[in-house]
Amino acid sequence: MSERRTDVLIVGAGIIGLSVAYHLKNQGDVDVLVLEKEEDIGLGSSSLCAGGIRHQFGIPQNVKLSIYSTDFFSRLEELSGRETGYRQNGYLFTVREAVNLERFREMAEIMRSLGLEVGVLAPEEIKERFPFVETSDLAGGTFCKRDGYMDPHSVLQSLYRLDKDVGVKFSLGEKVLEIVPSGPRDFEVVTEKGRIRARYVVNAAGPYAGEVAKLAGLEIPVEPYRRQIFITDRFPHIPDDSPMVVDYEKHWYGRMETGSFMFGMSNLNEKPGFNTSLDYDFMEEMVNVAIERIPALEKAGISRGWAGLYAITPDHNPIIEESPELEGFVQVCGFSGHGFMHAPGAGKLAAEIILNGKTSLLKEEEMEVFSSSRFKEAKISSERLMI
Repeated sequence: MSERRTDVLIVGAGIIGLSVAYHLKNQGDVDVLVLEKEEDIGLGSSSLCAGGIRHQFGIPQNVKLSIYSTDFFSRLEELSGRETGYRQNGYLFTVREAVNLERFREMAEIMRSLGLEVGVLAPEEIKERFPFVETSDLAGGTFCKRDGYMDPHSVLQSLYRLDKDVGVKFSLGEKVLEIVPSGPRDFEVVTEKGRIRARYVVNAAGPYAGEVAKLAGLEIPVEPYRRQIFITDRFPHIPDDSPMVVDYEKHWYGRMETGSFMFGMSNLNEKPGFNTSLDYDFMEEMVNVAIERIPALEKAGISRGWAGLYAITPDHNPIIEESPELEGFVQVCGFSGHGFMHAPGAGKLAAEIILNGKTSLLKEEEMEVFSSSRFKEAKISSERLMI
């Protein structure tokens, strides 16, 4: 088989890889090839997430990613001609501890400075607006109406269609075995199906990003962690237009999903690994927190559930950069559960790094929070609003 050639080779056809590909072709005249080890796009974390889209973050860079991404998502149905299930019902963060509520006030000021309307609510205000929420144990909360959610499968198919329309090439069911640097911005990528020569290689492999980085001789602190979601039977006790409700201290979230209630929660005792079996013991803890926050859920039965993987970094911020150790190797990974909602912004940043060597969405000094060197230099700005 003859050696294939491309300007940019993207490893991973989840939502990050699809977004990077679209932004590259939309902004520049480059050949783009996306490799995916599975037989279809988005079969990993992207299709298994809850589809949340929010602006409420603790550092300005993540808020700016959200603003760009939300604008892109709002236009995706028009761009692709496909429905995406986009709903702007808002996110309600509920906060139990007064000291944490003060931090939320500070973060709300950051968001307002960037043009967002974020309300800090007292418990009685939460109860008045969302009577199904238990507020007796709360110090308060925050609400942003521009937050919401989308249907992950529909979004993936819409982006896939856009990518093909602009000329992105795909090879599905092709696993990368080796990434061999041959010189500055010159790689030979060995796969199960042959060899590919590329000027840039983009690591958009989600929870497998650490393994892909190792193929290129790099170490990055991105590890996979199991996260679970359960859906109730039909549940008419909460309005369909209700917001995503988050119990901040418990790392729990839930929202309505086509007449049922969907909820998830992070297990802080989870060990890193690729296990995606359901943990029914932990499900009981999730259900208990769900009933604490929304007592009506005591009437609900569980219909089904599944588990996927977060790709987590120590500070819960992604790595978005051209590797300082390997010119031409671009990392776009480690989103720590925020990859779906930040995919458009991340795709734009990565495309600009490759095409222009700099970004317009964030200033050079702002990009430092997403550099891999931050872990060695102890320049970490932890994202506190993680679920």
